[in-house]
Amino acid sequence: MRNPRPGSFGAATLLLLAGLMLAAACSSAPQRTAGATLPKPTPIPTAPIFVNPTSRQPIWPTPPVWCRVSPVGDARPDLAPTIGDFPVWLAARPLPVLPWRNNLVRSVWVVDRSVTGDLVLTGRQTDGPAALDFIREGSGSPTSQLIIQSAPRIGSTSASPTAPQFADIQVFLSAPQPGCYEISSRLGDYVQTYTLYFYN
Repeated sequence: MRNPRPGSFGAATLLLLAGLMLAAACSSAPQRTAGATLPKPTPIPTAPIFVNPTSRQPIWPTPPVWCRVSPVGDARPDLAPTIGDFPVWLAARPLPVLPWRNNLVRSVWVVDRSVTGDLVLTGRQTDGPAALDFIREGSGSPTSQLIIQSAPRIGSTSASPTAPQFADIQVFLSAPQPGCYEISSRLGDYVQTYTLYFYN
């Protein structure tokens, strides 16, 4: 009978070694008791990340989760990003996240000329006690409620290619402190809200 070559193993030896390794691995694995449940992960809500439409870079910071800012559209790409829907849109750069510098923010309220009535604007802070003020050029002091009479009839209908369809009304916004602000607009039977976030 020949002796096995040094370093070689028979099939039985290999099976025995494999069995020992498997037993060792099983004994070191954590044991679960009957009926035990693994902890469930808790989802953490995150704010959406907004992107600058020109540079395609993220706008920082993102609004907090409690400030559900309005989605951005392009109803008037010749002006700026817009928020809102027919018949009143708000256009400003940037939207809906704006830096707060304790100064006036220029906005344009775009009103469809197919409707009639006065445009009434009000604004309030949703995460604090402040109110948003509105200022029309040449109209005097800031006001927390701005009434623009016969808004769809303002301006010449031949001033620009979009003028026959839209009245563009410049209004300055004044936020007294950073935070989440909701603006309400009423024009005839149409009522809308627009949510902005001013960050410091």
